[in-house]
Amino acid sequence: MRKLLISFLSVLPFVILSCDDDDEDPMPPIRMEFVETITDSKSIVEYILTDEGVRLTPSSPITASRPDTTYRCVCQYAMMDGVCHVYDLRAIFSKKPVHISETDTMWTDPLGVNSVWKTSRYVNMSLALLTTGQGSHVYTFCEDTIMTNSLGSKTAVCTLSHHRVGKDPESYTQDVYLSLPVYDYVSSGIDSVAVSIHTYSGWKQYQFKL
Repeated sequence: MRKLLISFLSVLPFVILSCDDDDEDPMPPIRMEFVETITDSKSIVEYILTDEGVRLTPSSPITASRPDTTYRCVCQYAMMDGVCHVYDLRAIFSKKPVHISETDTMWTDPLGVNSVWKTSRYVNMSLALLTTGQGSHVYTFCEDTIMTNSLGSKTAVCTLSHHRVGKDPESYTQDVYLSLPVYDYVSSGIDSVAVSIHTYSGWKQYQFKL
């Protein structure tokens, strides 16, 4: 038996999780997905919910820092005989957008974009961050406006704010995963969301129907 350390990563300090898993058997194909991770009253991961609505129960206990909490995570796991074996679980930045009037500063430090896509409750982003691996980076989803279109439909217009604190030198590329919650927009009658990201080649906007 080995102890697998699993990091929950965000703009907050590191939180270390651990679980026990048996690595004596050949490793099955590993999947990587954005998921919601739900903890119970003892801070143990009760189950993992994929964006397709599939509920997974880890084969070994995983401990988080807070009880009764839903974390947005990137999960690497494999299914063996109907059992979910978790190999890596990382909490990612996923906070509801704040109105632009509530933010002190809109930071526009650039990022590379690998891909942006929508699932049932989120707009997910795989970004390329140039960093030394030692700097601090702060992200905020800012809601610029709710725009009413000519036919009466409504679009939430958002911008990703990225602050390279202390001007972390741009040494090598590190993948960063972010997830914009859009379920409140759906429940309030918003028809689409547009997200702007400042890249090294200028501003890019991604729009999705809700």
